[in-house]
Amino acid sequence: MQPLAKTPSTWRSAFRTRIVLPSGVARACDTARRAQHCARSDNPLASHACPAGKPLDLRRALELSMRAVFEVGIAAVQDPQVHKNSLVREFEESLQWWLHTRPEMVVAFARDAESDLEQYDMWRMAYIHWPSIPWKRSALAFLPSLLAKVSQAWEHISVLEALEREVKRLDITIRSLENQGDTLSMVAPVGAPKRHWWWWLG
Repeated sequence: MQPLAKTPSTWRSAFRTRIVLPSGVARACDTARRAQHCARSDNPLASHACPAGKPLDLRRALELSMRAVFEVGIAAVQDPQVHKNSLVREFEESLQWWLHTRPEMVVAFARDAESDLEQYDMWRMAYIHWPSIPWKRSALAFLPSLLAKVSQAWEHISVLEALEREVKRLDITIRSLENQGDTLSMVAPVGAPKRHWWWWLG
Protein backbone atom coordinates (compact mmCIF):
# COMPACT_ATOMS: atom_id res chain seq x y z
CA MET A 1 0.00 0.00 0.00
CA GLN A 2 1.35 3.41 -0.94
CA PRO A 3 1.84 5.91 1.92
CA LEU A 4 -0.69 8.71 2.07
CA ALA A 5 0.48 11.96 0.54
CA LYS A 6 0.79 14.89 2.87
CA THR A 7 -2.08 17.33 2.66
CA PRO A 8 -1.46 21.05 2.16
CA SER A 9 -2.36 21.65 5.81
CA THR A 10 0.24 19.05 6.87
CA TRP A 11 2.89 20.73 4.77
CA ARG A 12 1.97 24.13 6.20
CA SER A 13 2.21 22.75 9.73
CA ALA A 14 5.62 21.21 9.02
CA PHE A 15 6.79 24.49 7.50
CA ARG A 16 5.63 26.51 10.50
CA THR A 17 7.38 24.09 12.85
CA ARG A 18 10.71 24.62 11.08
CA ILE A 19 10.54 28.28 10.11
CA VAL A 20 10.53 29.43 13.74
CA LEU A 21 13.76 27.54 14.48
CA PRO A 22 17.30 28.60 13.62
CA SER A 23 18.13 26.81 10.38
CA GLY A 24 20.99 24.90 12.00
CA VAL A 25 18.67 23.45 14.64
CA ALA A 26 16.03 22.19 12.22
CA ARG A 27 18.67 20.72 9.91
CA ALA A 28 20.57 19.05 12.76
CA CYS A 29 17.42 17.53 14.26
CA ASP A 30 16.28 16.17 10.89
CA THR A 31 19.73 14.77 10.13
CA ALA A 32 20.04 13.15 13.56
CA ARG A 33 16.63 11.49 13.41
CA ARG A 34 17.30 10.19 9.90
CA ALA A 35 20.73 8.89 10.91
CA GLN A 36 19.34 7.11 13.95
CA HIS A 37 16.64 5.56 11.81
CA CYS A 38 19.27 4.25 9.40
CA ALA A 39 21.59 2.98 12.13
CA ARG A 40 19.11 1.02 14.22
CA SER A 41 19.56 -2.71 13.72
CA ASP A 42 15.97 -3.27 14.88
CA ASN A 43 14.66 -1.23 11.96
CA PRO A 44 13.74 -3.66 9.14
CA LEU A 45 13.59 -0.80 6.62
CA ALA A 46 17.05 0.59 7.37
CA SER A 47 18.67 -0.91 4.28
CA HIS A 48 16.01 0.68 2.07
CA ALA A 49 15.88 4.11 3.70
CA CYS A 50 19.59 4.85 3.97
CA PRO A 51 22.19 6.14 1.51
CA ALA A 52 23.96 3.37 -0.41
CA GLY A 53 21.24 0.97 0.74
CA LYS A 54 23.01 -0.03 3.96
CA PRO A 55 22.63 0.91 7.63
CA LEU A 56 24.66 3.83 8.92
CA ASP A 57 27.54 3.27 11.33
CA LEU A 58 26.23 3.66 14.89
CA ARG A 59 29.12 5.84 16.00
CA ARG A 60 28.49 8.25 13.15
CA ALA A 61 24.76 8.28 13.94
CA LEU A 62 25.47 9.10 17.60
CA GLU A 63 27.84 11.89 16.62
CA LEU A 64 25.09 13.42 14.49
CA SER A 65 22.66 13.15 17.41
CA MET A 66 25.16 14.85 19.71
CA ARG A 67 25.69 17.59 17.13
CA ALA A 68 21.94 18.20 17.24
CA VAL A 69 22.10 18.25 21.07
CA PHE A 70 24.68 21.02 20.72
CA GLU A 71 22.59 23.01 18.22
CA VAL A 72 19.42 22.70 20.32
CA GLY A 73 21.27 23.57 23.52
CA ILE A 74 22.83 26.71 22.08
CA ALA A 75 19.50 27.84 20.62
CA ALA A 76 17.69 27.19 23.91
CA VAL A 77 20.14 29.38 25.82
CA GLN A 78 18.88 32.29 23.73
CA ASP A 79 15.25 31.16 23.57
CA PRO A 80 14.01 28.48 26.02
CA GLN A 81 10.81 28.19 23.98
CA VAL A 82 12.82 26.11 21.50
CA HIS A 83 12.13 23.08 23.70
CA LYS A 84 8.40 23.43 23.04
CA ASN A 85 8.83 23.10 19.28
CA SER A 86 7.42 19.75 18.12
CA LEU A 87 10.44 18.97 15.91
CA VAL A 88 12.82 19.58 18.81
CA ARG A 89 10.56 17.65 21.14
CA GLU A 90 10.59 14.61 18.84
CA PHE A 91 14.37 14.79 18.64
CA GLU A 92 14.73 15.02 22.43
CA GLU A 93 12.50 11.98 22.82
CA SER A 94 14.60 10.07 20.28
CA LEU A 95 17.67 10.58 22.47
CA GLN A 96 16.25 8.11 24.96
CA TRP A 97 16.84 5.27 22.50
CA TRP A 98 20.58 5.78 22.83
CA LEU A 99 20.53 5.65 26.61
CA HIS A 100 18.18 2.67 26.75
CA THR A 101 19.77 0.63 23.95
CA ARG A 102 23.33 1.88 23.47
CA PRO A 103 24.34 3.47 26.80
CA GLU A 104 27.93 2.30 26.43
CA MET A 105 28.24 4.32 23.21
CA VAL A 106 27.02 7.50 24.88
CA VAL A 107 29.67 7.10 27.59
CA ALA A 108 32.28 6.24 24.95
CA PHE A 109 31.48 9.52 23.15
CA ALA A 110 33.13 11.41 26.03
CA ARG A 111 35.95 8.88 26.34
CA ASP A 112 36.70 9.09 22.63
CA ALA A 113 36.83 12.88 22.80
CA GLU A 114 39.54 12.61 25.42
CA SER A 115 41.43 10.07 23.29
CA ASP A 116 41.25 12.44 20.33
CA LEU A 117 43.30 14.96 22.28
CA GLU A 118 46.25 12.57 22.26
CA GLN A 119 46.75 13.15 18.52
CA TYR A 120 49.13 16.02 17.90
CA ASP A 121 50.39 17.25 14.52
CA MET A 122 54.07 18.11 14.96
CA TRP A 123 54.26 19.92 11.62
CA ARG A 124 51.29 22.19 12.29
CA MET A 125 52.02 22.26 16.03
CA ALA A 126 48.35 21.73 16.79
CA TYR A 127 46.01 19.09 18.16
CA ILE A 128 44.45 17.42 15.15
CA HIS A 129 40.95 17.01 16.56
CA TRP A 130 40.77 20.13 18.71
CA PRO A 131 38.28 21.99 16.42
CA SER A 132 35.62 19.37 17.21
CA ILE A 133 36.26 19.19 20.96
CA PRO A 134 34.49 22.37 22.15
CA TRP A 135 31.18 21.57 20.48
CA LYS A 136 31.33 17.96 21.71
CA ARG A 137 32.02 19.13 25.25
CA SER A 138 29.12 21.59 25.04
CA ALA A 139 26.86 18.81 23.76
CA LEU A 140 27.82 16.69 26.77
CA ALA A 141 26.96 19.63 29.02
CA PHE A 142 23.55 20.12 27.39
CA LEU A 143 22.57 16.43 27.20
CA PRO A 144 21.25 15.92 30.78
CA SER A 145 18.94 18.94 30.59
CA LEU A 146 17.56 17.87 27.22
CA LEU A 147 16.82 14.40 28.56
CA ALA A 148 15.14 15.92 31.61
CA LYS A 149 12.59 17.51 29.27
CA VAL A 150 11.28 14.12 28.13
CA SER A 151 12.06 11.62 30.92
CA GLN A 152 12.18 11.16 34.68
CA ALA A 153 15.48 11.94 36.40
CA TRP A 154 15.94 8.37 37.65
CA GLU A 155 15.46 6.72 34.25
CA HIS A 156 19.00 7.29 33.01
CA ILE A 157 20.82 7.89 36.28
CA SER A 158 23.39 5.09 35.93
CA VAL A 159 24.37 6.15 32.41
CA LEU A 160 24.54 9.82 33.33
CA GLU A 161 26.69 9.05 36.38
CA ALA A 162 29.11 7.06 34.22
CA LEU A 163 29.06 9.86 31.66
CA GLU A 164 29.82 12.43 34.36
CA ARG A 165 32.92 10.49 35.40
CA GLU A 166 34.20 10.44 31.81
CA VAL A 167 33.42 14.12 31.38
CA LYS A 168 35.49 14.97 34.47
CA ARG A 169 38.43 13.12 32.94
CA LEU A 170 37.89 14.96 29.66
CA ASP A 171 37.87 18.30 31.48
CA ILE A 172 41.15 17.50 33.20
CA THR A 173 42.70 16.72 29.82
CA ILE A 174 41.32 19.90 28.26
CA ARG A 175 42.59 21.98 31.18
CA SER A 176 46.04 20.50 30.70
CA LEU A 177 46.19 22.11 27.26
CA GLU A 178 45.57 25.67 28.45
CA ASN A 179 49.20 26.70 27.97
CA GLN A 180 49.07 25.88 24.24
CA GLY A 181 47.98 29.42 23.36
CA ASP A 182 46.76 30.30 19.88
CA THR A 183 46.52 26.70 18.72
CA LEU A 184 43.34 26.41 20.83
CA SER A 185 41.78 29.66 19.66
CA MET A 186 38.15 29.12 18.63
CA VAL A 187 35.23 31.35 17.74
CA ALA A 188 32.57 30.64 20.34
CA PRO A 189 29.05 30.34 18.90
CA VAL A 190 26.58 33.08 19.71
CA GLY A 191 24.77 32.04 22.86
CA ALA A 192 27.54 29.86 24.28
CA PRO A 193 27.25 30.11 28.09
CA LYS A 194 30.30 31.52 29.87
CA ARG A 195 30.38 28.35 31.98
CA HIS A 196 31.39 26.54 28.78
CA TRP A 197 34.94 27.66 29.41
CA TRP A 198 36.47 25.33 26.80
CA TRP A 199 35.54 27.80 24.05
CA TRP A 200 37.90 30.44 25.46
CA LEU A 201 41.17 28.59 26.06
CA GLY A 202 43.16 30.25 23.28
